[in-house]
Amino acid sequence: MSLLSLIAALFLEQLHPLSSRKYLYTWLAGYVEFFQRNFNAGQLKQGRIAWLLAIALPLVLVTAVHCLLLKAHPIFAWAFSVLVLYLTMGFRQFSHYFTDIHQALRDKQLDKARDLLSAWCGKSCRELSQQEVA
Repeated sequence: MSLLSLIAALFLEQLHPLSSRKYLYTWLAGYVEFFQRNFNAGQLKQGRIAWLLAIALPLVLVTAVHCLLLKAHPIFAWAFSVLVLYLTMGFRQFSHYFTDIHQALRDKQLDKARDLLSAWCGKSCRELSQQEVA
């Protein structure tokens, strides 16, 4: 069932890629920052504890929902698995930018490549050389 979920999520992403996962990354950045700030004092052991605490809540939540859906009907659990994979994998979010930047560099359009990289990273890349953009 896991392999079928993975195949379905990849197929769904090819048919209808999410245009932006920024809402997810904005929330995720705040979530990570909370654990970094409150549980990690710079030592390896503390970093591991912060990581374990950070993944524990989403893991328990997703597992509980999956188990409830599995009891209701296996198709519901499978659809939930596909949804979770679809929302979190996001291969195509990088491939479009990568392809466009690569093509701009190939066409010797450094300014266009810088603009595309800036849009992808969310910060200015105007000062980068061609090698740094690549």
